[in-house]
Amino acid sequence: MKHRWEQFLRRTSIYHIYFRRSGFYSTLKSGSVKLLGILALFLAAILAFEHYVGDVGTFFEDLLDVMSRTQVLLLFYISESLLGMIPPDFFILWVKNFPEPICWSLILGVISLGGGFTAYLIGRRLSYTKRINRYLNTRFRKHFDWLNKWGGFFLVLSALFPFPFATASLLAGMVRFPLGRFFLFGWTRILRFYLYALVLFKFT
Repeated sequence: MKHRWEQFLRRTSIYHIYFRRSGFYSTLKSGSVKLLGILALFLAAILAFEHYVGDVGTFFEDLLDVMSRTQVLLLFYISESLLGMIPPDFFILWVKNFPEPICWSLILGVISLGGGFTAYLIGRRLSYTKRINRYLNTRFRKHFDWLNKWGGFFLVLSALFPFPFATASLLAGMVRFPLGRFFLFGWTRILRFYLYALVLFKFT
């Protein structure tokens, strides 16, 4: 037991040194600052909307009233599969007035992870197309570098912070990141929806 504990501490120390030298911590810090800034602005906008207009949950329900609940969820899935075209926080606000809104937020998280898996599969297919592969390697060079340096921890950053999770999933598919590890790290996307829902529902 003592030997295993020493191995764990040694491995943790190695990871710590590597993350510090490779810029992981600085990226995590900038992502955290960006996240807090976005949340602050988003909450301020929501509070201003509710003060001058009305309940934001009701607004989104009325806005999407022309679509069935299934159609809205399908729209969300498509968005989360294609580089996150629509900010997922809007969908969290959409379920705000639903019965059991936290459960619905978790469902959104599962759908988002499913969208990431779809993007992963698309990435695997695109990896066979040299021209598209070359374009995406140029377009997302920084993200490829992060994925190569940090592996699954880059997926965690993308799942929790303002980095596009669908893009990270697409790139993971292109480099043939192991599928089991993709889900091992990617489940944090569900955690992201749970935590965001707690914050948004508390202040709105």
